Amino acid sequence: MMGTVHVIVADPIMVQDLFITKNEIFDKTGTFEGIFSKLLHNSFLFSKGDAIWKAKRKACAHAFYKERLVLMLELLKDKIEGDCNKWTEQIDRS
Repeated sequence: MMGTVHVIVADPIMVQDLFITKNEIFDKTGTFEGIFSKLLHNSFLFSKGDAIWKAKRKACAHAFYKERLVLMLELLKDKIEGDCNKWTEQIDRS
């Protein structure tokens, strides 16, 4: 594409392996940071794995523990279910 080689990985297990298990040897180029900038603004999730990225990741590491993520997912599901119920009631009333 445009004179450069691109590798597209679509398998979720391979993506997890690249970005989690092999994060130290697979350096993100910052391309995805530009792609997701409108959605994630100044996020470090897809930014280049430099010293600034490592400091930011370390500062929020507590949020990535499995138990915390399970709790956050349950809260998110409850919130979405509540909003859907509210919207359904509004639709029924209209």
